[in-house]
Amino acid sequence: MVQLGKVHNSVFSGIAEATLALANVNFDFSLVKVNAPVEFEAVGHALSTFRRDLAESGSIHIIARKLSAIFEAIVPPTPRLYEAYGRRASGICRHYEENEPGAERLGLFADFAGPDGMSIWAAATSGKAAIAVHLLACVLARFWKAAEAISIWEEIISVRKKLLGEAANDETFQIATILASQVSLTREQLAEWDNSARAWLRFADRANDVQQTKLKLVIDEIQRPIDTKSSLYESVIDAWTVALRGMEELLKGASQGVSHSGLILALSCWHLYPDLSFEAGAPVLQKDELFPRGTTVYLNLQGNPNTNKRGIYWSLSLSHMRFYGAPIWSESSYATDSSRISFTQLLHAVLGSTSSQWTIKSPSPLDASRIILAMFKSFEGNAPAWLRMLEVAAADMLDSSDTARLLNMKLYRVGQERGASMLADPRTHPLPVFGFSDPSLFLRSLKSPEYKLKILRKYAERFFPMANGRDVILKINCPQSRYAQLPPVPQDSFYDDIHTRTEHTATSGAFPAITSQDRHRTITDANVEGGGSESNARDVCSEGLRYTVTLHRAEEDRESPFTEHSQGERADLTYDAFFFEQPQEKERVDSKGTPIENGPAGTVSEVQPMDPSTVPRVVVFEATDGRDTLSDKDGNPAPESDIYDEYISAFPLEGIHAHRPKSYLHWSYRDVCDDACFLRSDDHHVHFKASDWIFPDNNINSIAILPPDSRDDDRTSNDCELGVRRDFFFGDPRSSAMFVHPDLIAQFEAATTGPRWSQKLNMRREIDLIDIEEAFCSNQIDMDMWASDIENRPEKRQSLYYQSLAALASAWNLYNDLGQATVHPAILGRRFLDSAWTKSLKLEFAPLTHPECRTLTRQQAFACIAELETGGIGLASSKFESVMAMSIGESIYVAGPLLQDPSGPREPDKVIRLDGNVGKSGLALMIPPAEPMISKSNPESWLRIDRQEYDGQLQDCFSRTSLHLSFTDWSVPVGTGVAERGHRSPEASLVETLVSVFDGGKWIGDLDALTALRRGCSQPDHEFFYCHTCDHELSPVDEDHSYPNATIVAIKSWDEFLERPNSPAVVMTHENWEARLAATVMGVARGDRVFLCRGAVCRDCLLKLETFGGENLVKRALFIA
Repeated sequence: MVQLGKVHNSVFSGIAEATLALANVNFDFSLVKVNAPVEFEAVGHALSTFRRDLAESGSIHIIARKLSAIFEAIVPPTPRLYEAYGRRASGICRHYEENEPGAERLGLFADFAGPDGMSIWAAATSGKAAIAVHLLACVLARFWKAAEAISIWEEIISVRKKLLGEAANDETFQIATILASQVSLTREQLAEWDNSARAWLRFADRANDVQQTKLKLVIDEIQRPIDTKSSLYESVIDAWTVALRGMEELLKGASQGVSHSGLILALSCWHLYPDLSFEAGAPVLQKDELFPRGTTVYLNLQGNPNTNKRGIYWSLSLSHMRFYGAPIWSESSYATDSSRISFTQLLHAVLGSTSSQWTIKSPSPLDASRIILAMFKSFEGNAPAWLRMLEVAAADMLDSSDTARLLNMKLYRVGQERGASMLADPRTHPLPVFGFSDPSLFLRSLKSPEYKLKILRKYAERFFPMANGRDVILKINCPQSRYAQLPPVPQDSFYDDIHTRTEHTATSGAFPAITSQDRHRTITDANVEGGGSESNARDVCSEGLRYTVTLHRAEEDRESPFTEHSQGERADLTYDAFFFEQPQEKERVDSKGTPIENGPAGTVSEVQPMDPSTVPRVVVFEATDGRDTLSDKDGNPAPESDIYDEYISAFPLEGIHAHRPKSYLHWSYRDVCDDACFLRSDDHHVHFKASDWIFPDNNINSIAILPPDSRDDDRTSNDCELGVRRDFFFGDPRSSAMFVHPDLIAQFEAATTGPRWSQKLNMRREIDLIDIEEAFCSNQIDMDMWASDIENRPEKRQSLYYQSLAALASAWNLYNDLGQATVHPAILGRRFLDSAWTKSLKLEFAPLTHPECRTLTRQQAFACIAELETGGIGLASSKFESVMAMSIGESIYVAGPLLQDPSGPREPDKVIRLDGNVGKSGLALMIPPAEPMISKSNPESWLRIDRQEYDGQLQDCFSRTSLHLSFTDWSVPVGTGVAERGHRSPEASLVETLVSVFDGGKWIGDLDALTALRRGCSQPDHEFFYCHTCDHELSPVDEDHSYPNATIVAIKSWDEFLERPNSPAVVMTHENWEARLAATVMGVARGDRVFLCRGAVCRDCLLKLETFGGENLVKRALFIA
């Protein structure tokens, strides 16, 4: 290699013959290498030896020299820019070196791991013009896909060479001009150059995430084209040179206004961050030490009002994209919604898509996040996987601040707008908040009757504010187990006290105020101290009850076929109801505070009064005789049709004062045996017989209130026509609902069908988001009811909306282990279930409410990553059957078994991500050769073979063994769709890849690890698999405990391995995972019975193995110890 600090151009005149002779000079650009500027040294140090050799003297160095020669004449001098860029690139590489994973984790990918700075180092060692060309590569990689960028390179090189050729025809010319005009670059070389710059760009974006995010948020508001020239060459060259000059001026300390978008182009691609200032906004301080203090770019945010594009955009006509056809008009942009994002950031867009149909005016990001968090907490640690996924986004949204929150909110809006169809067609989304806005589901899922009443009253007041007390009826399903029911007790002091109250109310018309002490005494007397047996106080303070009752004497006696089961008194007594808080168990004490040990119980249920603001004001309770079932006088269960003569007392409650009802409700045990019915109006103390309202014609959607003169025992079907109907309007008619006078419903319908009715939010028959959130936060939602609703209704379980969320949860679970993997933003505009990899998930059978998500197979994982990485390459999972790794951008995705000890935890589907790139353009799918080769035993190797008997010791005799990755020349494009037909650069390719075993510098063989492990080492019951973790007493095979039927040979070198002994053997590879993997795969490939051991080979296990497989199995046994 010739070291030249500078190549001097020779200027001379000549005739045409001399020109032709010079044009035919065979100039080898790889011979020219300059010393890299000191600012770039850390970039070279961060490269592996393999990559550094390529950058200094290999293919990519030749590319850098050729491009430098072609464009050198038009590159403006920018020394400060080169220095600053070198310092920034070196800082990024130093940061990686300080935090890079150990070489042992990289394994066979060590040569390709780390930031891909090859194009930078190749440029730095090729001259300053080459650095400028690298910066141009970053510009094209930022805006254009790989195939588009390569086509642009081809066209500008073609035009530039033509211009150089024209210049060479002048009478005075330079030799460099002629040489440059004759330079040739293949499309494959341009792809290699673009790929390196593209990988670097993505890596540097991550390293400068905060500054890059601030910049994107500003660029979002610009709406300007890069250049409007029709010529591709002029557009690209002008933008590039303007960017170079503008950045050079900034680095000199001269603040700049933006008259051409080329400067913004430089800001977006080169990771140099001056402060930004724009009208009507606070300046964005980047505080980049590479710029003199105060250096600012002044931006004009007034973009083109005739476009809906965001950020800066570029439109070009690409004539080199296809083999045949007219040029392709292509447009690209740089903004938040066109930049790569992390998977967590993707979840913010998913959250926006999830909530896009929740209300007419979609909820704000913070409101939606709070609802998701409240719903998640309601599951009490057992939430579905997809809800846990959304909770991560919601928590991140609420915890973020400043720039991060602004970006999250933008992504949320992108999900609401462009990504509204990401989960499913918006018209097929479930009702808002996963169905909870549906009054039927919401009321059914509420836990307590009083909360149901609270909700019904709120919406009754909203819908019918002027209705009177009998126009709106609220029906609540109240299970009997929710009530304390007190059977009659003997007439004693407690009963007399209640009787006194009854007499008082008969005179005054109202009960006196009941103090807290009275309440406490009444309950304790009834439950513990009152005269009468314990059974007489049955169920007064059952666990979880919030109600209790007191008893008073009936005003009249009637005939009743039923008797109280313990006292023999009639059960048709009326009950006055009072509301209390949850009973609390307290230790019983005497007047001095000493615990009472004797008595019917050591503790007493003390019931505290409820907060008056939470007490419903009109209540109807079901009363029974205190038993689970009613019976007649002989103790026989009463037929259901005979249960109809129970009495209910209904009265309004105001605070803690109770008013005596003027009449009793007569209850009919027909269709509503456990329902309660409430009057809407708090101001009307209206009471009616429960038996006076029925469901006409068994239609649960209507209630008929019978005329007062209609008697229960002579009621006919015609009575419904004589009464006034109350039709179902809101809620769930089987449990909790609002029934309304038909005339009011007609008025409501007329009001809501007028112009702009959909904007009258208070008139929509939906539960408000604030009420849903409040119910979640109050722990009033029974999530089991909601889960059952999804699992038991096929149309919901098979909903594309929920299936998409379940598929996304599987992808989220995968990406949790992929470190800093990013996602292409194009995925936001696509229907997620249209992705090829989701077709094999069988989501219609997935437990959508199960806390665990479906784990993807290795093939599904690769297919998922390929689609999310590229935003458009949709390959079926079956295409990845033989794929062992993928490379794209700055990431290498590797099948887990290639990077771990085969005797470790069995994770055949695990995928590991490494920072790096293998140098292949686009998506490179690495597959092994059909028949990997293994070196043959050398006839002279017998000199190095010692058949030593295994002594039971554990040691590593293969420390010089290493695995390396390389490629053959075989590569074939993978079809990704009809749109790709005729394109000259494939988006994805199958690349034949060798995983080679070396002993020092000696090649041993090539591996097809996945096939071997699939054949022999991934199935515990397979004949090739044996993972030794026995529980026998320590009895290793040694000189005192040798195996009786054969000698066990210790293999301590590859020569001994390749020449297989005719007896069981132990490969001595203790704690050397690369050697263990190589020996395992090669052993399986040649038909050995491979047994993986985590310790010494056990004699007892060997004997057991012979019993299992016979002597032949033992002779072919190969232990990896």
